[in-house]
Amino acid sequence: MPDITDLLNKIRVKLDFFRETFSEDESNFDRKLLAWRQAETRYHRSQRLVDLGAPLLILNLEFVWLSVMLDHMRMVSLGIEPVFTQEQQEELAELRELEKGM
Repeated sequence: MPDITDLLNKIRVKLDFFRETFSEDESNFDRKLLAWRQAETRYHRSQRLVDLGAPLLILNLEFVWLSVMLDHMRMVSLGIEPVFTQEQQEELAELRELEKGM
């Protein structure tokens, strides 16, 4: 899976760079930090699934969510408040319920 590994390495660099671009002095620091943490969490989850050899179907779904979180992070950095679609909100609620059961 060298392509996925390369992609994750590029995402890691971008996440690190994004975190370096904002400081506690900024008025929207908390929002940027939250967006970064959400993307960072998805990144680590994706990395863990790759390391575990998860099926491609699961990896694809996780990479879709990683992409959504990276897009939200970018929007926050531009001062735009991202909004999840109704479908995304429902899926997130289902995932939270699954994670509670584990």
